[in-house]
Amino acid sequence: MAESNKELYRQFIDRVLNGRDLSAVPQYVAPEFVDHRYPNQDGIAGTRKFLSYVHQAFPDVHFKAEDIIAENDCVAVRFSIVGTHKGEFQGIEPTGRQVRWSGINIARFANGKIVELWGEADMLGLMRQLRGE
Repeated sequence: MAESNKELYRQFIDRVLNGRDLSAVPQYVAPEFVDHRYPNQDGIAGTRKFLSYVHQAFPDVHFKAEDIIAENDCVAVRFSIVGTHKGEFQGIEPTGRQVRWSGINIARFANGKIVELWGEADMLGLMRQLRGE
């Protein structure tokens, strides 16, 4: 189970996050999905809304799984992200800056789909880059 969940998470990164195929979200995310990171991002529609927002703000965004560790029904991913700020993000108008940030997510799987997600990312570092600090 743990190995198959790791592979599903890798596919989600490749196809949905980096491939920008939001139509594939239901293949990886359960309808009852709960995102513990952000309010109002639950379910398939919430996931699509959030990812669309990220893809609009950073059209060339690229997610890289630095480490993937799985046990039982959970998969932990230490990730890095790079992208160019070409759309509004968190109230900051496009700067054209290429930014990098990192974080860790933990996804819980059930029946081959992500049902819960917890995570922390270096949003302070990202915001400082966007502000040119």
